[in-house]
Amino acid sequence: MNEPRHNVLLIGGDGPLLRAAVPLLKRTEFDVHRVTGSAAVLDLLHDTSFELVILEHSACPVPLSEMVTAVRHHDSLCRRAGLVVISDEETRLAAQAFLQRGVNRVVPSTAPAGELLHAVADLLAVAPRHDLRTIVQLEVRVGSMKNRTLAQTANLSLSGMLVRGSQHLTPGTEVDFELMLPGQSLPIKGRATVVRHSTRQRETIEGFGARFFALQGDDHARLESFLSRR
Repeated sequence: MNEPRHNVLLIGGDGPLLRAAVPLLKRTEFDVHRVTGSAAVLDLLHDTSFELVILEHSACPVPLSEMVTAVRHHDSLCRRAGLVVISDEETRLAAQAFLQRGVNRVVPSTAPAGELLHAVADLLAVAPRHDLRTIVQLEVRVGSMKNRTLAQTANLSLSGMLVRGSQHLTPGTEVDFELMLPGQSLPIKGRATVVRHSTRQRETIEGFGARFFALQGDDHARLESFLSRR
């Protein structure tokens, strides 16, 4: 059976980062579509479903604020798409102002192609999500100090979780966690990396998304078994 392909839209010019990354995207599981220099892109974003939008800021045919509004509009078929902005030094601060306000990643135009592909992987390589409200204990280590807090999940997958609140945790932060599953006496234990913040505009809650990178013992199999029954 063929693997599902991801629908990706590229907006902008022909900068070196896109030139380097596009052939790599096309060789994998991405259907790459490209738009340059047309304000009609706003209608495309509204009416066509893309899982990821990569925008070259300096060559954007309309202001970034309008682009973000079009992607995140409640009627847009791209509302839940990942949005990556490629920004040069002159536009970097303007682009970063939209982080947590509709933009998921800002990648420097001078970055190697691998950095852009890493952002793409973070936003797309997510297992199917299941709505699940349950308690998770988070532990963040700062030097020799440990900070523990309780939070609630909004959804859960085999690759990560969306957690309500705790927006003070910046992307890249590593956390130890203990996740309580309904009907099970032992928690799922492991480590995760905060990969993004969520907003009410995007996912109706304020919190953060975390990707699992280490689960203890047979916890991966236990989690997979639990999710397969939902």
